[in-house]
Amino acid sequence: MAERYYVSVEVGDIQDSPFDDHFHYYEIEASKQQMEEIESILQEIKMTEYDPKPILTSLNEENGIEAREEQHRLLTKLYEKIYQLGTAETKQDIRSLKILNQLH
Repeated sequence: MAERYYVSVEVGDIQDSPFDDHFHYYEIEASKQQMEEIESILQEIKMTEYDPKPILTSLNEENGIEAREEQHRLLTKLYEKIYQLGTAETKQDIRSLKILNQLH
């Protein structure tokens, strides 16, 4: 059964209700399994953000490009999932960002 949740991409957090006016929350309706998928994507994003590899290999531009491409892929995947599960307002918010190519 789907329940209502609020996802903050900038914080990388999911809440039962929006609790901080300083952050934007996307309202979604998701099952437990769908929430676990979103949590998994958020964890992957955090791992790429704090991975020391790009810093340690900063002189190698190819590694930096690979890290940025991986972050972009994960963020796109996250926004697609939020859009899929989002309320009408959430879908409109994501469409207005113009970050996803094929939105219905």
